[in-house]
Amino acid sequence: MTSDTPFHRAFENRMQALGLPVAAEPFEHFSQAVSNASQMAAVVGLLEERSTVTELVRRTLGLEKLMVAADFNARAYTAGVISSIALASGQVRDGREPMGDLFRFTFQRRLQFPGWQLVFMMNPALTDPTSDNSHAFGNRARQVA
Repeated sequence: MTSDTPFHRAFENRMQALGLPVAAEPFEHFSQAVSNASQMAAVVGLLEERSTVTELVRRTLGLEKLMVAADFNARAYTAGVISSIALASGQVRDGREPMGDLFRFTFQRRLQFPGWQLVFMMNPALTDPTSDNSHAFGNRARQVA
């Protein structure tokens, strides 16, 4: 990703690198992406820990496009969306302290949900774009019925 990469393209690339299906429409622009991620985080806080994106979509308005990720864990998918927004916008950078940057971004944008810190800490691929096994995050996030 370069500084001249449009936000939506950088976001899509990051989601794909994590092995997460992406519906671009809810995340085309930074402010729209943050608004939708905020709604997702608020609803995820009301769901059981093993809930899927299907249940997340049922409780939201305007996020039907997320059904591309219907079988994914709602908390993991939401964490993937949040970290992808942070990385695509340049607010989390390589080097320095990416986890600190991500936590700061999450607090500034009020994108917390119960257990969010643990999800991020247990999945370093969320803050490391150079991780060799980033795609494995999506495999672990998929819930088998």
